[in-house]
Amino acid sequence: MLTDNTSGSVPNSIKDFASANSLVSKFAFILLVLLVFSIILRLSIGLISAYFTPTGSPKLFKGMIPGNNTITFDQTPGGKNQTILRSNNQRGGIEFTWSIWTFLQDDIQATQYRHIFSKGNPEQYARRYTEGSPNPPQNGIMGPNNAPGLYVAPGRNALLLVMNTFENIDEEVEIDNMPMNKWVNVIIRVKDKNLDIFINGIITKNMQFTNPPRQNYENVQLHLNGGYKGYTSNLWYYNYALGTNAINSIVYWGPDTKLAVNNGLNDTDPDYLSSKWYFGGQGDMFNPTSSQQQY
Repeated sequence: MLTDNTSGSVPNSIKDFASANSLVSKFAFILLVLLVFSIILRLSIGLISAYFTPTGSPKLFKGMIPGNNTITFDQTPGGKNQTILRSNNQRGGIEFTWSIWTFLQDDIQATQYRHIFSKGNPEQYARRYTEGSPNPPQNGIMGPNNAPGLYVAPGRNALLLVMNTFENIDEEVEIDNMPMNKWVNVIIRVKDKNLDIFINGIITKNMQFTNPPRQNYENVQLHLNGGYKGYTSNLWYYNYALGTNAINSIVYWGPDTKLAVNNGLNDTDPDYLSSKWYFGGQGDMFNPTSSQQQY
């Protein structure tokens, strides 16, 4: 007599299949959890790095600063000021860009170069201009580090740009006939051994170096030795070479003429004088003059 085991094997097969699927689903779930965890971890690391890593294109200040206000932007890592990173070197070589707005005023009595800004040490440098002199006169140019340095020429409406290279300590280019009493944007763009100067978005000067430009880790100096007669706005740095569209955008938006430093001009609250100021020295019994005071 034959027995039919078909009815008994079917439930067992279903259980085995369900058990197998359960193991696969558990394994797939674990893989999914690990994948999600990995993605979240990578995103978290990226966000933390982006938050704590200095930007490669810092805006040293936004606003307007009088040309006779001296400011040093400390470049110590971890300091309160934004750190200028070295060039984001591309396949074509070193690249970086500086942008600054200047409002030049007549200063015909100036006999030395007037400092706008520079990245380098704050001492004046005169060796190159008076070779062999035991006591060379200072001419207003900082040195030996200018990477770059921008100055107003003495007694005329011209700018002098100084840039260090690995061969020459000073490579210079002068921009003549600068507009006076007008806001002017100056962009200094370095790409490999080429230096371009844009005035209000138009390329005006070009320098071809024989050796790459030399950057440094010195502080950024603004308006040293009394600065210059005029105003400065929006000193910005980029660790790459700006393109035409980005340069035109800077010129389009113009300078920020809101004072970037607190010099008291915006404080309109009159309640800063004490009652002693109003009643002091009136000669009465409550506010005697100095000659009436008893000791």
